[in-house]
Amino acid sequence: MTVRYVLDTDHLTLLQRNHPAVITRFTALPPEVIAATVVSAMEQVRGRLAQMHRAKTVPEVVKAFARFQEALTFYYTVPVLPYDEAAATHFARLWHTLPRRPGTQDLRIAAIALRHGATLVTRNQRDFQGIAGLPLDNWSEPAP
Repeated sequence: MTVRYVLDTDHLTLLQRNHPAVITRFTALPPEVIAATVVSAMEQVRGRLAQMHRAKTVPEVVKAFARFQEALTFYYTVPVLPYDEAAATHFARLWHTLPRRPGTQDLRIAAIALRHGATLVTRNQRDFQGIAGLPLDNWSEPAP
């Protein structure tokens, strides 16, 4: 089976926080059709590292390290798609053709989804709407 859904960072966070609608959609599908991207993993790890550096008290430090460990453990449970040459080609095309483009990391996530012919699952529909050939879905809302 091939990847059909790529979860944007916002949906990965909702999944990790047990958002009911996201969990329902996630568990209704075979696990091999859902993936994260290395870009989302980088964004989450960077955020966790920043929390660890900002923590001042012992409880804050312990909590920050626990959140970092949770993120690392989570990425053992879901396939992580690479940012490879094919994705970089999509990225370059989008970078030069979109009149209004999302942020660089969002554009890389979109490029990875396009490279795999997958639907991007995100709440951030507005930033991705102008990308031709990129189907979007939002699992945080109840399914129709």
